[in-house]
Amino acid sequence: MKHTFLFLILIMASYAGKAQYNETPESIVDNFFKVYEKEGAKAAVENIYSYGDSSMQQSLKYVQDTLAHTANYMGGKYLGHDLIIKKSASPSLVVLTYLVKYRLAPLRFTFLFYKPEDKWEVMNFLFDSNTIPDLMKSIKGEFKN
Repeated sequence: MKHTFLFLILIMASYAGKAQYNETPESIVDNFFKVYEKEGAKAAVENIYSYGDSSMQQSLKYVQDTLAHTANYMGGKYLGHDLIIKKSASPSLVVLTYLVKYRLAPLRFTFLFYKPEDKWEVMNFLFDSNTIPDLMKSIKGEFKN
């Protein structure tokens, strides 16, 4: 049975109060993964939500529970992460995608950051387990004659 989990949390508008002026998308994600490793998925999701609109608190518990369950299904123990993609659509819009390693299979985490004024905000946070099929599709496209 194929399990694919894709969750998209759109976070718009105002800043919820945690980001500092000197934080970058990379430093916010680094902190997310530090919390993820030490305290688990629930604490890390709560951490990343603090960089977005307060309206997303309604879905916080659902996303925390779903990510914790998904991570457990992939082998339980977090084994690290690797940056897959960093793209800047403009100086104010950045996407970071990571391969998140587990014993059985990886997950993919994608963060979309927006800087409307002087602080970075999380606009989107996605995670899914469809990493390998997507990678195979992209590799196949590269080797076509």
